[in-house]
Amino acid sequence: MGLMRALIGQCKYPSGPLGRMFLHAMNMAHGDLVDRSLAGIALPAGATLLDVGCGGGRAIRTLRKRFEPSVVYGVDPSDTAIRAAAKQNRAAARAGQAIFQKAVVEALPFEDRSFDLVTAFQTHYFWPDLRCGFAEIARVLGPGGQFLLAAETYKIHYHMSEYKAPSELESLARAVGFASASALVAGKHLRLLCVRE
Repeated sequence: MGLMRALIGQCKYPSGPLGRMFLHAMNMAHGDLVDRSLAGIALPAGATLLDVGCGGGRAIRTLRKRFEPSVVYGVDPSDTAIRAAAKQNRAAARAGQAIFQKAVVEALPFEDRSFDLVTAFQTHYFWPDLRCGFAEIARVLGPGGQFLLAAETYKIHYHMSEYKAPSELESLARAVGFASASALVAGKHLRLLCVRE
């Protein structure tokens, strides 16, 4: 049990050499989820994006390519993850197109209405206060801004004691100020898309 707890801890908060290995593995494993969940998302040119729990930075790279010439921010509570994400996006970081900062979703260090799209891939089941995280994301989204959450359903059921059902996530999103929320389970993936008022 101690080993399992340690491995889960590395997924939640990667650190040291083992954490770097986990981040590399997550970059490889989550690519399909990121690509599929972004289908149908449209943004204006020059949009500003935020990836919450940016991990090893693979999703940031995908977001930059898909929504050029946007600026993409990445936040993560792990120093190891921030360094790995910046390395994965080195050229974009130098150009000011990818910006990384250590932060938690419950206290995002950004002004109100700063973003057009906020994403969270395979992370929300680690947030200590899901309602607070959703409210913070709603706060930093501009009018009509979108919040995209995507995760594997078996991880949601393993890690979460509540908000397991798509309808519960939709209700939570509406309760914190999203005008609409639509959750869809396709195969082993859950995709929740919320739009800010």
